[in-house]
Amino acid sequence: MRAVNIILCIFLFISKCYAESMTVGVGVHPVTFNGTPDKLVELLKEYNIESIRTDYPWRNVEKEKNKFIPGNKKLESFIKTASTNGIKPVLILDYGNPLYEKMSAFNPQGKPTSDITIDAFVRYAEWTTEHFGKEVGVYEIWNEWIQGAGKLNKIEAVGEASALNYAKLVVRTCNAIKKIDKDKKIIIGSTSAAKPSEIRWLTTVLAHEGVLSCIDGISLHIYGFSVNQKLSPQKTILPVIVLQDYLKKKFMLKEELPFYITEIGVPSVSGASYNQMDIDNYFRYILAEFRKLDYVKGIWWYDFIDDGNDKKNKEHNFGILTDEFNAKPIGDTIKDIKSKAN
Repeated sequence: MRAVNIILCIFLFISKCYAESMTVGVGVHPVTFNGTPDKLVELLKEYNIESIRTDYPWRNVEKEKNKFIPGNKKLESFIKTASTNGIKPVLILDYGNPLYEKMSAFNPQGKPTSDITIDAFVRYAEWTTEHFGKEVGVYEIWNEWIQGAGKLNKIEAVGEASALNYAKLVVRTCNAIKKIDKDKKIIIGSTSAAKPSEIRWLTTVLAHEGVLSCIDGISLHIYGFSVNQKLSPQKTILPVIVLQDYLKKKFMLKEELPFYITEIGVPSVSGASYNQMDIDNYFRYILAEFRKLDYVKGIWWYDFIDDGNDKKNKEHNFGILTDEFNAKPIGDTIKDIKSKAN
C-alpha cells in the first residue's frame, strides 16, 4: 500500500509539473532589430525567453516562380542562432507574393484566393519546412487573416467565403507539412477570443473538412486593454475559458483544443490610465491563471523590444524592454520566472 501511495504521489507531482510547463515567449522583429542576430539572442537568453514568434515572409524566399532561396540574411541567421541556443522559434508562414496575387485595396496582404496561389503557397511552406528541418518545430499558417483584409472589405473578411478560403489554405498547407514531418506542430487562426464575429469565423474554419484532423492548436491574439481604462486581467482570462468550452461542445471534442496565445500585450504609453507596474501585475496575474489551464500551451508577449521612443505612440511601447534595451518591470518579472527550469 505504501508503494502505491508513493507511486501516486510521483504521478501527481509529474502531472503538476506538466500542467505548469507552459511556454513563455515573446514576439520579435529580427530584421529591424538595431544590432546583430547574436546580440538579439544574447538579450533573449538574458531574460530567460524560451520561445520567439516571428514572420518568415513568402515574398522574400520566392522572388522568381518556383525558385526558392533563403530569406533575409539577418532573419536566417537569427532563426538558426536562436534554435542552436535552445530558444524555440514559432515561424509564421505568411503574407502574399506578388508573383501570384496582386496586392490591392481589397486584399492588401495578397491573401491566396485562387487554387493557383494556394498551390504556390503550399510549395513555399514545403520548402520552408525542409529548409529549417529540426530548427523549427511550430508553424503558424498566416497572421491575422481577418485583420489583414483591408479597409474596403472588413465585413467580408469575417464572412463565410473568407473562412472557407482560409480553411482550404490550412488543410492543404497543414497536410503538406505533416507529410514532410508529422511531428511539426501547426497552429492557425490568430483571432480574438472575445469578438463574436471572429469566433463565428473561426468556427466556420474549424468546421471545414480536414481542419481539426490536421492542426495542433488555435492561435489567439488578446489585447485586453484601453489606454483610458484600468487594466482588468480577469476580462482577459474569462473569454479564453468560455471559448474553449464553446468549441469543445460545438465539435463534440473528447479533449480540450490546445490554445497558443501568440500575441498578448499592453503598451506602456504615457497618459494611460495604468502604469508600468500595473502592466507587470497584469502579466503576473494572467501568467498564473493561464498556467492553471492545461490547454493553454504558451503565451507570447508582444513584444520583446519597443519599436520606437515616442512615448505617446502606443505602437512604439509594447516591449518588455525599451528601445535602448532597458528592462521595464515586466521585463524583470519575466527574467525571474526562469521558465526554462520548469
